[in-house]
Amino acid sequence: MAAKVSETPTISSSDTELWTFRVNDKLVAVPAGAPYTDLRVAVASEFHFALESVKLLCRGKLLRDDADVTEAARLSLALMALGSTTEAVESVRRARVDPLLRPFAEDLETEKTAVAGRYAARPYVHRPVRLLRSYGFGVLEALEGFSDKTEALAILERLSTEPGFLYVLRQRQWRVGKLCEMAPDGRVNVDPVCVLGVNCNRGESIHLRLRTDDLAGFRRYDSVREVLAHELTHNAIAEHTPEFYRLMRTILREANNHDWRRRGGHRLSDAKR
Repeated sequence: MAAKVSETPTISSSDTELWTFRVNDKLVAVPAGAPYTDLRVAVASEFHFALESVKLLCRGKLLRDDADVTEAARLSLALMALGSTTEAVESVRRARVDPLLRPFAEDLETEKTAVAGRYAARPYVHRPVRLLRSYGFGVLEALEGFSDKTEALAILERLSTEPGFLYVLRQRQWRVGKLCEMAPDGRVNVDPVCVLGVNCNRGESIHLRLRTDDLAGFRRYDSVREVLAHELTHNAIAEHTPEFYRLMRTILREANNHDWRRRGGHRLSDAKR
């Protein structure tokens, strides 16, 4: 997906009538005054992204039109590119029915392997979940390059400290090494590829899509929460079998029942004396 953005400023060259942008630590040149669409085509070619998946960001904001590109060139600003390879897009279009893909496709495991690879995880290994002495969530990681990164971290912090989820993990002695924000791929209910979460190596890391399609805000918390329950279920069951969905419903029910905040609880200071 997206590489770390270099702090080196963008290079603008008027002598050669080119605009040269620094994108994900690479230089991408387009004719001076080129429209937004031309820059997306150049980025797709440089990074081998499917054109329809390319999103360009500057200072954490999504570039939307020619005026945004011109402003970035004028100020010599570095850009960040998000996208999926053509091969990954095609593999997902052959995916199996799963509630985390819109619309439904045919082979989810193909997509799980493809997306996990983009996060440098090892291929999924089918083995019993290893019991750990400790439980809970480890490192929290939000995407770089966004001005509201602290808000994304706050959402991950809220998820990782929910009493209900901690109960689920304690009961099963599960530990998630990393809880990470996932770069948005596709538009929910619109594009044929739309992944909302990934579990790599049975809890080594879980990646969740936090942001809306336009990258202007965040998805509803309860929606992200349901995806987390889905991905936690993969700690125990790889395929989307009836047993998988029964366990996922159990995890959600336990998480709800053991979170006093979701059951209308109150602080002692609020009680009548």
